[in-house]
Amino acid sequence: MTFGFRCPPLAAASLIALPLAATALTPALAADMPAQVEQVVRDLDLSDVDYRPDPRGTDLTGQLPDGSLVRIDFHDRGREELEEIEAHGRDAVPLSQVAAVLPEGLLAAGPIGPDDGFYEIDFDDDGSVDIEGLTADGRRFDAEYDRAGRLDELDYD
Repeated sequence: MTFGFRCPPLAAASLIALPLAATALTPALAADMPAQVEQVVRDLDLSDVDYRPDPRGTDLTGQLPDGSLVRIDFHDRGREELEEIEAHGRDAVPLSQVAAVLPEGLLAAGPIGPDDGFYEIDFDDDGSVDIEGLTADGRRFDAEYDRAGRLDELDYD
């Protein structure tokens, strides 16, 4: 049975993509966010964003492109500043998924790299970064980096 309605290929492709686009950052949601928060959401390509503004700082959860869930906290010091990214669940999230918000060169400097995972990343006021995670070979670590992405300290558990 046919119905006499033909959908051009381009229109059909856009209909298929619609459910995926609906989970991304919508203009209405972005309009409610401070610019710094919106930029982090875009840099990480988060979907399924749950945005919770707060006078002390914004909290949000979202899904990274690999499907991992993260919780992100911001300080409010006149402008929202990234404070923490935490893996939501028991599995470590690959650092490659959040490389866009890490100091340039941090993952290239070694010995912790993009294939290693994180449970929590803290962004300190002085620009330093502390990462608690799991190496690709299964060792727990705590790494501290300066604002330029140079390794200051690395401890394995």
